[in-house]
Amino acid sequence: MPHINHGAVTNRHRDRAESGDEHLARSNWSMRNTVRLSMILNATKFGLASAIAFAIFWIVCSLLVWLLPAMMMDMTGHMTHGDWSQMGWRLSIGGVFIGLIGWSVVAGFCGWLLATIYNKML
Repeated sequence: MPHINHGAVTNRHRDRAESGDEHLARSNWSMRNTVRLSMILNATKFGLASAIAFAIFWIVCSLLVWLLPAMMMDMTGHMTHGDWSQMGWRLSIGGVFIGLIGWSVVAGFCGWLLATIYNKML
C-alpha cells in the first residue's frame, strides 16, 4: 500500500487555503517586479539614440549658421547672455565634421551614463 503523507500541502491546496490578503500581496509583488523590468532602459541603445539625435541637431545648427550667420550670432548672444556682435563665425567643413564626431561621442556617452544611472535607481 502506498504511503500517503496527509500533512503535505500541494500548491493547489495552499492557494485555496491562502487568505485574500496574502494572495493580493503576492500578486502585487509580481506586478511591481513586472513593471520594474519593463521600465529598464537599454543603456547602449539610449546612448546611440542620444548620439544620433545630437548629430542631427549639430547638422541643422551648422546649416543655420551657414545660411543665417547674423541671426545665429544674435541668438547665440541671447542664449549665453553675452554680446557676440564683435565675434565672427569660422565655419569650415572640417570643423563641422570634427564637431559632429566630438559632440556625438559626448552626447552618446552622456545618454549611456544617464540610462545606466536610471536603471540603478529602479
